[in-house]
Parts: sequence; structure tokens; C-alpha cells
Amino acid sequence: MLVKKSLNANAVIAVDNQQQEFILFGKGIGYGKKMGTKWMNLLSTKHLCR
Repeated sequence: MLVKKSLNANAVIAVDNQQQEFILFGKGIGYGKKMGTKWMNLLSTKHLCR
């Protein structure tokens, strides 16, 4: 997964290998994330929305 956009410190929009978009929520998940950053650990997220 790649970060498409950081919404705030607790939410990001990410894209997987099949170009599906996801909204990821979690404490501090978006802090310091930039567009194109690889995201590997989905287990640390609280919610995963399509």
C-alpha cells in the first residue's frame, strides 16, 4: 500500500496494488506521512474503510 494523502495525524488515504483506495484510521497513523510512502503494517490500524 502507498499513502495517497494524509488527511490529518490520525487518518490517511492509501492505495493498494490493485488501485483500490482505502481510508485508514489510527492514533498517529498520518503523522509525518507523505504522498508515496509505503505502508506495510495494516494490523496497527483501528478501522479500514473502502
